[in-house]
Amino acid sequence: MNKLVITVIIIGILSSILFGCSGRSGVGFSNVNPIPMGKSLITSEGIEVTVLGVIDGYQAWQLLYTDNQFNPPPANNMQYVLITIDLKNISSQQEPWEYNFAYLDLFELAGNSNKTYTSDQSVVLPEGGIGNAKTILNHGDEVSGTLAFYIPQNENDLVLQWMSLAKTNWRFFQVKAVGAPAFTTPSIPGQIEAKEFGGNELTPINEQIDNAQPGTQSVDQATYSLTIDGLVDHPLSLSYADL
Repeated sequence: MNKLVITVIIIGILSSILFGCSGRSGVGFSNVNPIPMGKSLITSEGIEVTVLGVIDGYQAWQLLYTDNQFNPPPANNMQYVLITIDLKNISSQQEPWEYNFAYLDLFELAGNSNKTYTSDQSVVLPEGGIGNAKTILNHGDEVSGTLAFYIPQNENDLVLQWMSLAKTNWRFFQVKAVGAPAFTTPSIPGQIEAKEFGGNELTPINEQIDNAQPGTQSVDQATYSLTIDGLVDHPLSLSYADL
């Protein structure tokens, strides 16, 4: 074997090692080869990111409702996915490194449909949204928090994607949720919407019209009457004084 052949082989081996460790073919550098949960990966900004845990489905909704009853329930066939992450400033070029709601698009969630979903700011999170308040990290500083995503229930093979501010040098993190099976959205955890009563089909809540009149209304207390009848065992008729 001549020197030229040996040189070519050595160069090939070194290239494989270098690109296998730091190129986009390595673990965490493509959405088909995301880094496993619990493992850390340093971004091009010098921020170490770790996915600590994931909750989805009914369990995610229970947490959101228990923490804040004004959190909107997911529609049928939709779900919340709560992803807890850890950020540590290893070697950011700028110190301190700052993260706030304006940078929420640093993270996206992707599934088997090839659609991407950005973090949902409309819900109040039990542990606080990591992007809802300004986070300032000096070298060595570390912070944990939760990201909420609102996605279809049939999205599988979830991958959390980190996009740099320049939208280059992405990093990919495996997401394995531990929530309950798919469900028909209840209005309150533990309760199921009634679809019929006494053999009569009921109008679904999401199809009922809100006919309330806005503003303060004038009520004649002398003639006011509230009647409760229909699909009840004990009809009532109450005057204003009874109320």
